[in-house]
Amino acid sequence: MNREPPHKSMRFFGIFKEASKITFSWKKLFFQILLATILPLTILNLSDIQISDFIENHTYRNNKRARYIAHIVTKIVYAILTLLFYLLSTSSVVYTVSCFYASKDTKFKKVIGVFPKVWGRLLVTCLLFFFILVVFTIVYLVLLLIFVTRLDGNARLALIICFSIPYIIVLIYIAVVWNIAMVVSVLEKAYGITALKRSKKLIYGKIWRTTS
Repeated sequence: MNREPPHKSMRFFGIFKEASKITFSWKKLFFQILLATILPLTILNLSDIQISDFIENHTYRNNKRARYIAHIVTKIVYAILTLLFYLLSTSSVVYTVSCFYASKDTKFKKVIGVFPKVWGRLLVTCLLFFFILVVFTIVYLVLLLIFVTRLDGNARLALIICFSIPYIIVLIYIAVVWNIAMVVSVLEKAYGITALKRSKKLIYGKIWRTTS
């Protein structure tokens, strides 16, 4: 028998309470997911600056070209590993939560085994999000630059604020749609534009609840 899903009007503290209930119900499984995915992701994020500093100050000090290549290689490896662990943690957590509400017992091995089946869908959805984000940001910066160069002083500051507020609002909306789309990409055979459209339908009329 399936567990009762959370109430649709649940707010921030309700979400926190529900998440805590799920986590403590399956403490061992979530701890294993933490060690296997989120901990390495955290270590990667914390070590990025230290690795860059080590390359800059302790290796190839007399070879600018080699130092530059080392920076590029480490950044590429860092980006690949970060994306890998992020997608792995996303698929693991989403699948585990879905099993919880379906009252379906699962093990760590099975949770991790979901990743090879969904990584392609998650990757396409994730890359599409970054493409939209880059295009949107470029358009914002170009428009801002065009109008700002024609003004000065307080008028320039006011224009930057007027441009930035809608930019931030749309940016938050895109991020919310993307996060739901990643969940859709795990649970359904949908990815990319299809997952984004599905996500928009799911949050239609609920944007304030999804951002709370």
